[in-house]
Amino acid sequence: MTLSKLIDNHNAFSGHLAHPDGFYGQVISHYADMTFEAVNQWTINLMALQAGDSVLEIGFGSGRAIQAMAAIPGIGSVVGIDNSALMVQQAATLNERAIAEGKVRLLEADVRQLPDFGQKFDKIAAMNTSMYWPADQMESILAALRSRLKPGGALFISFQRLFERYERGEQAPEIMGYAKALQRAGYVSVDGTVQTIADKQAAIAEGRFICIAVHGVNPAFALS
Repeated sequence: MTLSKLIDNHNAFSGHLAHPDGFYGQVISHYADMTFEAVNQWTINLMALQAGDSVLEIGFGSGRAIQAMAAIPGIGSVVGIDNSALMVQQAATLNERAIAEGKVRLLEADVRQLPDFGQKFDKIAAMNTSMYWPADQMESILAALRSRLKPGGALFISFQRLFERYERGEQAPEIMGYAKALQRAGYVSVDGTVQTIADKQAAIAEGRFICIAVHGVNPAFALS
């Protein structure tokens, strides 16, 4: 049985993906680093971060995407929240220098109760984490994230088709529902895109590295 099947069928694994802790949290963290590196980099490229941009990542895991964004020349500030103390510790170790330089700030916090960051952001990213947000709180979470965006800022939600129920197409309504939820939460210019990390046909054949991203521009300041 593949690990994706185990994760698909056992709540213990999916639970530790949502909130890594203890031994299983260490295992899942290592697996996520290997599995999600490509989709994380694809998302960062899609965000087209510019010099001076401030960015917030929701659920940064071991902090590799934080590290990659902090390495962009001239980047402004990179802030991340994660609900796992284990991941905050790992990410702080990985990004120790950037934190010391004041470029990176990591907080243990839950997306359902966003802290006061003392700033707003040009870009907000949720990479492989939005599937764990409570469905009945999705719109309120998206609205809260929108309130943390600067004028013209954008939210990027991306995830990789890891679970077999996604690959079978059973979650298609949920995937399509992101755009509707974004619109109900007040976003405009909502776009969806499906991308492959490597060769398209090979990726489809293998059922891996298929990514779906949805992003919307903050309408409170930029209507288009």
